Amino acid sequence: MKLYRQLLLIGLLSVILVKQSKAQTGQVDPPIANSSEHMLISNFNQFNFTELSRNHFDKFADILNVEGKFFLNKEWLEGTVYFTTKQMVKNDSIRYFVFGKEMHISHKGKTMAIINQTAMDSIVFDNHRFVYSEFYFGSNLIKDYLDLLSDKSIKLYKHYSNKFIKAKEVSGYQEQASDKYVIKEEYYISRENETPEFFNSNKKNVVALFSNRKNEVLEYIKSNNLRLKNEKDLIRIFNYFGSLK
Repeated sequence: MKLYRQLLLIGLLSVILVKQSKAQTGQVDPPIANSSEHMLISNFNQFNFTELSRNHFDKFADILNVEGKFFLNKEWLEGTVYFTTKQMVKNDSIRYFVFGKEMHISHKGKTMAIINQTAMDSIVFDNHRFVYSEFYFGSNLIKDYLDLLSDKSIKLYKHYSNKFIKAKEVSGYQEQASDKYVIKEEYYISRENETPEFFNSNKKNVVALFSNRKNEVLEYIKSNNLRLKNEKDLIRIFNYFGSLK
């Protein structure tokens, strides 16, 4: 019994030390919904999902025939859909069709799209946690999927969209490049449940965001040799200073 208590104490101390180490370095566990609060179901009812017809992509044919990337992940990946009703559906075939702003799930040989986004709490796959939310896209208030990167006092999101790149005209014997589509990534932030807005992630803006800890932020960036163009470094700053009181 005495040995058991010693082992239990060692285990608890190990957990505490790991959490303290993560807090000091800015490391965090991947942002996922609390699965212990959700009940696993296998319900792909028509209220939340709809089967895509074989000609569903015909309306995108002219676009999809252009060179480029239209899916965040063309391959199917394992993931989980969490509902606001505290239910969840696990599936080994999820992908995000960026151009169509559609989240697809393959189920029993059928490709299905989520149509009742308001019923979704989040969709988690491949270290992404997507939420469906309003946000300011330029001067317009729209709804779309946002990738939640940091879920602290100031939330950091990433939005994906397709951008058309017109190939430059060439002359002579040069080979003509092709027009193409690329996936454009932009950061958004929100605090205290405000509507997310575009965020330019340069040092000046990051420091201004945590202005009450300006000197600490600058020192943290310098001492850890962080580069704000590196997404992992940016997330590290949001996780660390967003957790402080």
